[in-house]
Amino acid sequence: NIFRALISSLNFLSDLQKCYTFELLAGLSLTSDGAHTKILTTFEPSIRLWIDKLMMGDTPISLKVSILTLFNALIKGMGNNYEKQLEFRQMHSTGLDNIVFLLASSKDINEDLVTQIDLYKQLTGFLNGGDNQDAYDEDNVDSPVPGRRGVNVWNMQKEVDNIMKKCKRLCSGLRTYNNLIPIFKDIIEHLSLVFKGGVVAMNAWTLIDDFIKLVGTTESTSNKKRMCKNVSQELF
Repeated sequence: NIFRALISSLNFLSDLQKCYTFELLAGLSLTSDGAHTKILTTFEPSIRLWIDKLMMGDTPISLKVSILTLFNALIKGMGNNYEKQLEFRQMHSTGLDNIVFLLASSKDINEDLVTQIDLYKQLTGFLNGGDNQDAYDEDNVDSPVPGRRGVNVWNMQKEVDNIMKKCKRLCSGLRTYNNLIPIFKDIIEHLSLVFKGGVVAMNAWTLIDDFIKLVGTTESTSNKKRMCKNVSQELF
């Protein structure tokens, strides 16, 4: 079994090789339900060990990033099975939510780790505690809402619905509105690639906002390259 071989080899690899192996397992777990189930089942006996590694001060940040990358991939593969998600997150006595919170509060952190922490929060609805099912409960659309551990969980679903309604209203007069729907989806997907912590993130999001405003106010043209040039010149 290739998954068993990969996971068993982790104890004998260098930190760099471990990073590659965790990232490989994360990618494989997302290829199919069968691969996800096999990796999760094979990895379960050693999960507590690698959660401990997340808490250790001498664990390299790059390894913490790779471990959390695999955890996120396994959680993502569980879909809407909240009970299975919660069971996974409570396998360690400290609780994976609490450990991720401690990681987020640590001074020893970089942009890659911030990205994985943000993804964990997005996948689980977790914000200093709580769980996904509470965060997206349709009966609790106002923010913040209480999680099961008595900690507030910010519910974005209502805001997302408002944004989509506003997009539809802004573009409903366009003949090509239906053609824009796939573009909106691409925009949302691509925004997930943008950094979400630190000065780099602030610069990136400000640049996106400035670019959008300039697209609407700069002299328009049907030539996309010329339009991009005009906007870029205004940005600089």
